[in-house]
Amino acid sequence: MDAEKRNNSQIPRTKKWLREALIELMKKKPYSQITITELAQRADLSRFSFYAHYKTKDDILYDIVERIMDEQAIKLRNEKDLTILRGWELAFETWIKHKDVIVTIGKQNLLNIFRDVNEKEYMNTTQNFMTSTISKNPEFYPYYSVYHNSAMVNLTYYFLCEEPMKTPRDMAEIMLQLRPASIHTSFIQTEKT
Repeated sequence: MDAEKRNNSQIPRTKKWLREALIELMKKKPYSQITITELAQRADLSRFSFYAHYKTKDDILYDIVERIMDEQAIKLRNEKDLTILRGWELAFETWIKHKDVIVTIGKQNLLNIFRDVNEKEYMNTTQNFMTSTISKNPEFYPYYSVYHNSAMVNLTYYFLCEEPMKTPRDMAEIMLQLRPASIHTSFIQTEKT
C-alpha cells in the first residue's frame, strides 16, 4: 500500500479516536478545562495529529453532531413510505442510539451545537414543505424555524434523560400532538390512514 492510500485510510480512524477521546474526557471534567494536549494524549496521538484533522475542540463537537444528524437524514431519505409519524419515530431511534453522546454534550451545556447543526439541516429540508406558507407569509418561516429547532433540541435531551424512557413511537405520537394544527396541515403531509 503506498503512503497516500495508507494516510487516507488513517484519517477516518484518527478522527474517530479524537471524537471518542473528547466524549470520554467530557464525562470526567468540564469541556472548558479540556486541553488539546490532553485530548491528543487520550487518543494516543500527537498534538500535530490533532491539528492535522481539526482546528479546535469545537470542530470535533460539530463533527460528532453532524454525523448524528447525517445518520438521521439518511434514515429519513431511505424510508419508502415516510410519514410525519414515521419520520419522528426514526429520529428518536437515532437519538437513542447516540444517547450517551447527546446526554454528555447536554450535561456540559453545549446543546447549542445541536441547534446550530440542526438549524442548517432544518432550513434546507423544511423549506420545500413550506412553499405555500412562505409565499403567504415569508417572515414567518425564520421564526418558526428557530422556535421549532430550539424546542426540538431541548425535547430530545429531556426525552433521553427521562426515566423510564418512552419508546420512539410514543414520542413520535407526542410530537404529532405538539405541532400546531395550522402548521401541521399547511406544509407537511399528514399521517397516511
